[in-house]
Amino acid sequence: MGLLLAMPLLVVSATYALFSQQLSVDATVSSVAYISNNYTTVTYTKTATFAAGVYTYKLNPFVIKNNGVTSITAWQVQFTVPNDTTAITCPTTVACTINNTTHVVTITRTVTIAAGASSTINNTSNSIRFTSTVAYYTPQNVNISATYSTAYVAIPGLTVVATASPKSGGAFPLSVVITNNSGQPISGWRVTIPTTKTCTSTVPAGVTYTCTSTVLTYTGAAIPIANGSQYSFSTSVTSTMTTWTTTGAAVKGKA
Repeated sequence: MGLLLAMPLLVVSATYALFSQQLSVDATVSSVAYISNNYTTVTYTKTATFAAGVYTYKLNPFVIKNNGVTSITAWQVQFTVPNDTTAITCPTTVACTINNTTHVVTITRTVTIAAGASSTINNTSNSIRFTSTVAYYTPQNVNISATYSTAYVAIPGLTVVATASPKSGGAFPLSVVITNNSGQPISGWRVTIPTTKTCTSTVPAGVTYTCTSTVLTYTGAAIPIANGSQYSFSTSVTSTMTTWTTTGAAVKGKA
């Protein structure tokens, strides 16, 4: 009669919420510019199955949350694994690589996530997983970064006040004050002010403008405004308008 051996099997699970507070640009990425930030988080549930002296770690579900004020179009998560881990397996919805010198795993996905929304990878049959003889391992040095949308969008807490003084010498003196209380810095902005005639305008360095018979647009594509800060400028707008109401001014920003 043969001898039947029972192999030990141990399954444990835990949930982790991890994020990076490093502010930097990942220069190793050439296809898209991933910016590390405090506004994108990764949350996962880890399960560990032990058999034949080896642990199989699964990270599922794997959830990316966009806590920022604008949408993101791609994300990247990096973390280190044990020295004896030589491979990472992922579902086809993401791309995974491992550097067997630094033991850094890189997971990327191109997907649009709106402000305040999440993207979930939940694949029980082919989850994100790796193996190791190290017990109770938790991914270390976790860093999450994202590619921000370059579109200008309305952002709660980002406001503008445009004030036109009475016309003098054919031109309206105009002051524009942009206030950012969104909770996040912005990298650029666009202000629109209703008009009834075409116009020309002076602008400060870094600001461009266009003017039609319906709208005057100022753009500060590379003029950042920190959270809790303001950017203001004064200009002169020449037009055949005799009066000008600027209360309909609006502003959009980009992260």
